[in-house]
Parts: sequence; structure tokens; C-alpha cells
Amino acid sequence: MTDKIGVRVMTYYGGDVETVVAALKDELEIDSAQSVDKRSALGLREFGYRSVHLIARLSGGRARSAEYADLGGEWFEIQVRSVFEHAWAEIEHEVVYKSGVEFPDATRRRFAALAGTLELLEREFAALRREPRTIVDAYSEDFRARRRLDEKLDVARFLAAVGVARPESLPFLGPEGHRLNAPASTAKNCVQALRLTGVRTPRQVFTELSTKRFLNAAKTYASESRVPEAEISQLASAAILIGIKKSRVLEEWLPDLLADRALLSAIAGAAKRRANAG
Repeated sequence: MTDKIGVRVMTYYGGDVETVVAALKDELEIDSAQSVDKRSALGLREFGYRSVHLIARLSGGRARSAEYADLGGEWFEIQVRSVFEHAWAEIEHEVVYKSGVEFPDATRRRFAALAGTLELLEREFAALRREPRTIVDAYSEDFRARRRLDEKLDVARFLAAVGVARPESLPFLGPEGHRLNAPASTAKNCVQALRLTGVRTPRQVFTELSTKRFLNAAKTYASESRVPEAEISQLASAAILIGIKKSRVLEEWLPDLLADRALLSAIAGAAKRRANAG
């Protein structure tokens, strides 16, 4: 038996199922002959149960680890599906499969229609998920053309401005175009902190990121972090800017970043240079 032990992984979006499956395949030994992708089993005009079932067991160091000794060479099943796919599966399983009732074709068609509707909803949510990238790209195009630079700074305008100002650095937005390379609240807190330091428009972001004071601090940060100056992250750039203008604002709005010693060194260096100049 391959399903004496079972695990289910649910993702918010269907597009993330492949990411999870790929990660599991990298970490575990997979029995390809017994595993099945129920999504591909559906015909082009069919709607119904959608889930990836992997038959797996531990491999490499985990298989030899005392921590997992109880598992031994046991095979287990991992089901991976989105929350929409899970909702349909659970309801269909409860109402149809477990009931033992032989439903007429008309009722089964209604279940298939529901599955199709959920699939459509999932695609729409996935499309909406990509909207932040679309909005940021539109602002980026405007900013490169020196348009709309005096509008009120918000998260999208902030991401676009930092991205245009420092295009080679690690972006806030991940490669998928919707996920931040930081907690979702971080960019919002950056914007609020910048406003409190007097940086309230994209034009002011560009101006501040080009000052000698910022560039010297960025150089210090890059040296301490051992990364090329042009490649320091956009988050680090924002934090440096906030810190050299008002360090207490950084402490209040982005306290987690203060664990970065390179950031503290850059801010301290900027304060020392300012004191010496004064």
C-alpha cells in the first residue's frame, strides 16, 4: 500500500501547484509509475477532480537520519492542489462519493458545471494577482519618460521609482511579478516612512537616490555586504535613504531591518560624515 501515510498540500493559486510539485520531486524519491496528475487526466471539455498525487518516500540524508527512522522505507502519498480544487473535491466527495446515491446525469452535469465555474474563478484570481506588476510597469514607463513624477507616492509608484532609479538591484517584486521579495507590509511601511522623512513624490525619490549623501552610504553598505553597489537590493536602498534622513523613522516603521549590520554601518557612516562636514 502506498497511502498508509498521506499528506495534502494546498496552495492559494493553481499556478503554485507546479512549484510545490517541483520542490517535492527535488527533495524526495518519487514513484512516477504510481503518481498521477489528475488535472491532465481530464479531457478538453471535461471538468472535475483536479489534483496532483505523488507517491514518494524519503531519500538521501533524510532516509538515513535517525529523526525519520520511523518512516523507514515507507511510501506515502502527497496530494497537491489549490484551495479552489480542494473545495470542489471535498464537496463532491461528501455529496456524491460518500453518499452512495446514484445521481442522474443532470445532477452530475451540475457538479461538472460547478467545477468549471471554480476553474474560471481561479483563473480570474490568478489574472488579478498579476495586476500589481502591470500597474508598476505602467508607472515605470511614465517615469522613464519623466511623466507623472509629482503624483503622491504610493506603493506602486514607489516600486516603480526605485526600480527605475536602481534597475540592476534586487527588485521588491519577485520574478512572478506579483510576489514581493519581502513581507507584503514592508513596501507599504517604506512608503509611510519615506513620507515622514519628507519624500512624498516619485520625483523626490529620484532626487534623494542621486544625492552624494545617499551614494556614499550605499557604497558603505555595498562594501559591508560584499555586493556590487549597483546590485544592492531596492529594499536596502529604501532603508538607507530613510535611515540617513531620519533614523528614528526607520526604527519605528522597519525595525526588522535593523538586524542588518551593513545597514547600520551605512547609516552611522552617513551621520559621521554629516557631523564632520558641519
